[in-house]
Amino acid sequence: MGYPLDLKRFQDDLTALTSWESRKFPGLVFRHDSGLVALCFRSGKLVLTGAKSRRSLVENWPKVHAVVSLYLDKNEGATKCSREYSNQLRMEAEKQPFVGGSLFGGLGSQMV
Repeated sequence: MGYPLDLKRFQDDLTALTSWESRKFPGLVFRHDSGLVALCFRSGKLVLTGAKSRRSLVENWPKVHAVVSLYLDKNEGATKCSREYSNQLRMEAEKQPFVGGSLFGGLGSQMV
């Protein structure tokens, strides 16, 4: 694709069509409505599968490309390395404050 992909935003926006578990496999799986499946990597490289014929691939690739293009990370200095990207996401998540109060949802005040 020429640029790294923002896999986190891709996953957040298209949860029903994607699956990504960065600790197990660095690629995000994007299942397009056309039947094409794209393995999308932080580096911007894709692996396409699921086409029944070359014609199907040629017809549906522009649709897949249009969606994937929305998640290009054009920030200067953006890393293409999956490991560095995962580490950055983990560090950002750790900086977030805990929201939700008690782990027990206030059960202690309801007990008699």
